[in-house]
Amino acid sequence: LNSSYITRQKRWEISCKLQLTERQVKV
Repeated sequence: LNSSYITRQKRWEISCKLQLTERQVKV
């Protein structure tokens, strides 16, 4: 369960970072 939780958090963080990068590139 811990491993799954960490993976989910990492995936969410990566998603957020990707969105931020996309916004920066668009702007």
